[in-house]
Amino acid sequence: MRLSLEEFKREADADEARRAAYQAQQAKDLALRQQQQRQPSVDWNAWWAAVDARIVAHIRAHDDYVANEMGAVIAAERKDMRGHVAERVMELHREFEPKLAAEEERLGTISEKLRVARWVDSEFIAQALTELRQAFERALEEKERSFEARLAALAEHLKAVPGRLPPVKIWREGCVVYEGEVASFEGSLWQAQRDTGQRPSGSDWVCVARAGLDGADGAEPKPCGVYDTAKTYERLDIVGYEGSSYLARRDTRGVPGLDPAWQLLAAHGARGERGAPGPRGLRGDKGETGATIYSWTVDATKYRAIFFTTDGKPGPELNLWPLFEAYYNEVSG
Repeated sequence: MRLSLEEFKREADADEARRAAYQAQQAKDLALRQQQQRQPSVDWNAWWAAVDARIVAHIRAHDDYVANEMGAVIAAERKDMRGHVAERVMELHREFEPKLAAEEERLGTISEKLRVARWVDSEFIAQALTELRQAFERALEEKERSFEARLAALAEHLKAVPGRLPPVKIWREGCVVYEGEVASFEGSLWQAQRDTGQRPSGSDWVCVARAGLDGADGAEPKPCGVYDTAKTYERLDIVGYEGSSYLARRDTRGVPGLDPAWQLLAAHGARGERGAPGPRGLRGDKGETGATIYSWTVDATKYRAIFFTTDGKPGPELNLWPLFEAYYNEVSG
């Protein structure tokens, strides 16, 4: 028959109490034996020898015959007494051994019961935890099913209700707006939570859509044709220079490719193959006088110079590095 947890605990407590009483008795017996060992033991051989010596001395004082007979009698009695003492000691030993074995067996039984009780407690606790876990999982599954059912019902309700707001009216001072109606005020959209004459943004209203902020005017890139040295360019202006196109990052009068204010958009492509010569054309009218150089731009980092003509166009780049190199070699040599 399987015992309950309480019955096991009561039996284990009783066994523990008996085991503690037995250990206390063992400790008491041990203390008594230690006390007896500390007391001086009687030297029976010396005692018997002293008695024999006194008897022999007394008899010798009277008669040698009596001494011989009495010595023989005393020796026999002493031998007989020693035999009785030894036999009694063995009897006590034989009586004590079964009791000791019984106590040892009882102590082992108590230890085994305690071990079984601990094992049963562990098994019971593990079973209880398993049952609690299963009950919790069942309750959780039931809650999930209930939640899913409510969610499905809500979804069906939302599908059945039209997903649109009532017509929007413009709110005016002194007008009454009824619950659920929507009104526009200062660029925001408000819905009345109850019948109210309150100004929108109060406690009777809920904001549906808030008015946005005015955006900044956008700036767009502006094509400005071929680069002109006499002109100041503004941010996002686009110019063409030496076959490449540049975008101004900020207001500047610098030369594209030299001034970091310019951002390269499209680099000059490679020169194409020479085409076939066309037919000779008619003689043209006399042209105007050619432009002359009126300014120079020097790039000190790359040892080059660019001149600009009176028509505002830049001339070809002049590489000054060989001149500076020759001058340096001449001076240092």
